[in-house]
Amino acid sequence: MPEQTGSTEPQKSTDTVRTRRGSVRITDRLVKELLPPENGYQIVYDSQTSGFGIQVMKSGKRSFVLNYRIQGSERRITIGRYPEWSVLAARRRAEEFRVQIAQGIDPKKVRDEKYHSPTMKDLHSRFMEQEAQKVCDEYREDIERIYRQHFLPKWGSRKVRDISFSDCDSLHRQISKTRPTRANRILSVMTRAFNLAIKWGWIERNPTLGIEKNKEHKRQHYLTPKEIRRVLEALDAHSERTSCEAIKMILLTGARKGEVLKSSWDQFNEDLTIWSKPAASTKQRKPHIVRVSKPVTELLSIRREQSNSDYVFQSRN
Repeated sequence: MPEQTGSTEPQKSTDTVRTRRGSVRITDRLVKELLPPENGYQIVYDSQTSGFGIQVMKSGKRSFVLNYRIQGSERRITIGRYPEWSVLAARRRAEEFRVQIAQGIDPKKVRDEKYHSPTMKDLHSRFMEQEAQKVCDEYREDIERIYRQHFLPKWGSRKVRDISFSDCDSLHRQISKTRPTRANRILSVMTRAFNLAIKWGWIERNPTLGIEKNKEHKRQHYLTPKEIRRVLEALDAHSERTSCEAIKMILLTGARKGEVLKSSWDQFNEDLTIWSKPAASTKQRKPHIVRVSKPVTELLSIRREQSNSDYVFQSRN
């Protein structure tokens, strides 16, 4: 930005204040006593640290800055506002920047890249836009639930690059106290999310590396013939036929909920004995052809006689 012309002489200090054409040692006393210019801003440069200065705005706000040249271009970076930053702290930061510049690192470019780098909200949005269609509906819904319940409330506005191992490990340990298996599912989603961030060039290392999953003990319960009869009797007696018959088909086929609820008549052959599941509805993401049992064929026959929809279990919506 062009510097304002005009007097740069402080009204309450015996120190001599100059702009780019000269410099003085910047002190706390000098910074406090500088009067704001009538228009724009003025910068007083330091005689000790090259390019280091204090910028005073017309509004009276004061900020420490550093002017420097790198790769043939002149740049200016704001260090921080006074009095939040003292002269000593700002001078030290300016000297740190000078070391970076000597190494060919542009501190303003580094800061700008960090400021504009993607957040966890951006990671969620890009996943839903580009990756969600690659997984089955149930898994996608669970991922969305995990983002909404755990990632976005804690980290939504944070940069992906700033999420640390400690952040991920702390979340995993916290949930593990009451839901260890669920904590493992959340860790898997975290790992997948940051692997995608690496793929997209947002980060270089996955912060979940090194987190150990909880030991899981699988629980299995098989319904006894008596329990099965009771379930079927309850389903037959219930007034909500569509939902109950969908549950019966799940019980009779062992199919996943999403496969049954999204099944359509064109997936079955004419006599309703063969079910050709499309790749989009199966866990393996491959077409799957199965022969159904006689009770399933009977159930489908009844539904087809009453159906006016392309779907076996049409929604009321």
